[in-house]
Amino acid sequence: MDDRLIEALRDADPAGGLLLGALALRDPLAAARLALDLPEAVTGLPEAERGRLVDLLLTAAGTEPGLLGELLERFGPALSPAAAAALIERLDPAARPAKLVDLVRKHGAGRGRTAATVRALTKLAREAGDDAGAHRLLTELGQLDPSLGTVASILRTRKDLAPDGGQPVRIAVLSSYTIDQVVPYLDLECRAIGLSPEIYLAPFNTWAREVLDPGAQLRRFEPDLAFLSVSIDDLIPELAGSPPEADLIDLGAQAIDRIVTAARHFTEWAAKPLVVHTLHSAQRGPLGTMEGREGPGRAGWLAGLNDQLGAALRTLPRTYLVDVTDVLLRSGAGPDNPKLRHLAGMRIPPAAMPELARSYVRFVAPQKGLTRKCVVLDLDNTLWGGVVGEDGPHGIKLGMTSPGSEYVEFQRFLATLPQRGLLLAVCSKNNPDDALEVIRGHESMVLREDAFSAVRINWRPKPENLASIAEELNIGIDSLVFIDDNPDERELMRQLLPQVLTVEMPRDPSLYRSTVEALPQIQTLAVTAEDRLRVGQYRANRQREVQRVSAGSVDDYLKSLEVTVAIAPISEALLPRVAQLFQKTNQFNVTTRRYDAADLGRFAAPDSGWRCYTLKAGDRFGDHGLVAVALTRTGSEAWTVDSFLMSCRVIGYGIETALMATIAADAVAGGATRLDGEFIVTKKNVPARDIYERHGFSRAETVDGLERWERSLSDGGVAFPAWINRTTP
Repeated sequence: MDDRLIEALRDADPAGGLLLGALALRDPLAAARLALDLPEAVTGLPEAERGRLVDLLLTAAGTEPGLLGELLERFGPALSPAAAAALIERLDPAARPAKLVDLVRKHGAGRGRTAATVRALTKLAREAGDDAGAHRLLTELGQLDPSLGTVASILRTRKDLAPDGGQPVRIAVLSSYTIDQVVPYLDLECRAIGLSPEIYLAPFNTWAREVLDPGAQLRRFEPDLAFLSVSIDDLIPELAGSPPEADLIDLGAQAIDRIVTAARHFTEWAAKPLVVHTLHSAQRGPLGTMEGREGPGRAGWLAGLNDQLGAALRTLPRTYLVDVTDVLLRSGAGPDNPKLRHLAGMRIPPAAMPELARSYVRFVAPQKGLTRKCVVLDLDNTLWGGVVGEDGPHGIKLGMTSPGSEYVEFQRFLATLPQRGLLLAVCSKNNPDDALEVIRGHESMVLREDAFSAVRINWRPKPENLASIAEELNIGIDSLVFIDDNPDERELMRQLLPQVLTVEMPRDPSLYRSTVEALPQIQTLAVTAEDRLRVGQYRANRQREVQRVSAGSVDDYLKSLEVTVAIAPISEALLPRVAQLFQKTNQFNVTTRRYDAADLGRFAAPDSGWRCYTLKAGDRFGDHGLVAVALTRTGSEAWTVDSFLMSCRVIGYGIETALMATIAADAVAGGATRLDGEFIVTKKNVPARDIYERHGFSRAETVDGLERWERSLSDGGVAFPAWINRTTP
């Protein structure tokens, strides 16, 4: 570089930086070299202009590692995350200065990191052989950049990595039209909730044959659940015109019959959930302003068909509907993309595929036992607007007009969760008197005090309070969902209690409801009587705790409860609740084997060689419902406990002893001389680990993580607890 030019630029200060920038536009590499001689020309620029110039200079210097390293040492802090990430992507690993890698990792350490930074971090993780880290970053990348190109690339990249260790799930997608683009989005949504999916996409428009043909690939795939999407436009091509009313009615009935017939066959051989799309049409009624005057309107006709479809599917087990119209509305994609409908045979626009995948995962999560048990809520700016300690109970935003109606809407939704068996709790940094005055007395408050199964209103750290709530409710910390408007509180919860599902809440409270209601982890596939009674059961638990504190001894307390149990073989009516227990129970569970309703139905057969016990319990404070299940293999000399699981809310009452005593007595009556038990240690089943030892078993061996315990029945078996009364089922 000419010394006279350097002097001219130096003498031009404070315009030297601007001149250097102008040079960078013409010859960026020359400007990069010159910047080392004139650092003040760069540092003297305003922050925004300095950042743009540094990005330009360092990007140009990427062809010369030595020069790049010097520039990073001098100007590295001004390099933007996007430019640093782009350099990581572009440079060969051997040519990357360590300072550049450090900068990218620093940019990726805080909140609000960009897709470009995460993409660069993924590259670094893959180069380091950190496949688990790469999987996590790929999931984050797909959430930051949900374009089809990115999520499709993510799916391809995962195939080159070691398995991510997530819970496996096998998903089949059947359709009468092109729906391939949902697959990468479905994979992404599954990974986001800890599942490792294998997805079978049936060939184009083979849905009927795949379901009906015993030799089809679908049966060999053995899905955990399947999604069936059949377009009414494919079933009734005549909709492009204007069929007579009688023909329209007949064609609609035939279409429903085809779908329901396929669904019935699937449920018979697969015995797994099937989720069917509601019917929607890309074809508008052809009569224009006369639509609905000369015959049934197209919209009304379709609505009637969907009513018929829903009614027919309700007669089948494990069959559900996904509302495609709702998916299209939520996605904002519109009902149709005419170009792709003709060129690619698509019936759902590509822009709706992310929302369709999210709707699918809301069925997948409960099928794989991922439903949480308790939603823990902040108060200020979460259940109402404002801070009650500053604004006062009557100054907060809560009412029928905005601002305030958003919070009423949110509370009304939350009030429905106990109908699914989910509990609500409060965790708020507040003065208890102020907060409780709103909860108890504010005229627009929907959730009153009795809606919450646990309340923590104090100034202690929220992670500490959530651990306390889990202990009080006798559920795992990983059963909690945490909802708080404060990003600092959310970040602290993620760091200290990563097991808690901490929801990333939007700033706009009008979006609170839609954000929470879309969570896969609060969905259910069956609602039992026990689910509906759960809030009352926890209220009764508080009464039991008062009784325990006042009792003179443990024996006195147990006798005072007047515990009753009804133990019976599994019945068809109980299959949904028992299957739910197998999917959801993690703590008091000796093997955590996940049997579903179909498996349990086979075990219940008289000649199966199995016995499945169910136990319902109650006491003077209320009905616990069906809270324990045991599954045993019967034999001539020994019976074996394959599964033994119990709701944690009845731990300590001796109920497990009552069930074990019943199994032992039946084994003796069946001629067995020994009762065996199996146990598989998991991270969560600590409460169940001494069950065999407490009931007279001795550990015989441990093979590949499976503990085998045995107990002689020569003494007549396990004694039934004296304080428990057995009643007729």
